[in-house]
Amino acid sequence: MGDGAHVIGYAEREIHAGRSEQLYDLAVNLVTFYVPTWWLKSAHGWRLGSSANHTAELRCHEIARAVGAVLELEVVDGHYGRVEHSWLLTPLAWARDSGRPQAILDVYVPGRLPMVALVDPHFALPEAHGYTPGTLRDDIDRDLVDALVAQMMYAPLDRRERPR
Repeated sequence: MGDGAHVIGYAEREIHAGRSEQLYDLAVNLVTFYVPTWWLKSAHGWRLGSSANHTAELRCHEIARAVGAVLELEVVDGHYGRVEHSWLLTPLAWARDSGRPQAILDVYVPGRLPMVALVDPHFALPEAHGYTPGTLRDDIDRDLVDALVAQMMYAPLDRRERPR
C-alpha cells in the first residue's frame, strides 16, 4: 500500500459521494490554508498580526459563517453536546427525496481531530444526537466574518488534494 492508496469506507463510497464530498474537500482547504490561528484588529480592520496582545478569538460561529458564505451553505446555530456550536448543512446525494436531514459539515469540530468533519445525521448514529439546532446567534463578529470571507474568496481551493 505504498502507492498512496487508501481504504474507501462505506460513508465515502455511499453516503457522502458526490457534492457533499466535494464541499468537504473545499471546506478542508479553506480552513487549513486560509483561517489563521489568530488575527490582529487594527484601525484598518482585521488582518494577520504579529502581536498576541490584540488578538481576536476565532470561534466556530464565525468560521462556519465565513465558509458557509464562500460555499453557499446554510449555517445552523445550536449545541454539540453541551457546547454552544455552529455548523453547516450540505445535501446528501441520495437524501433529497427521502425526507432524511442534510449532512452536517462541521468546520470546527469541538474536541476532535480532524478539525473539519462531514457527518451523516442518520438517527441510528450517535453523532446525530450530538448536534442539536437552536436559535440564531446574535453575538457574531461580522467584521471578522467579512475579513475571513475576503481572505477565502481570493484563495485557490486546490492547494491540497486528498488521496484517492
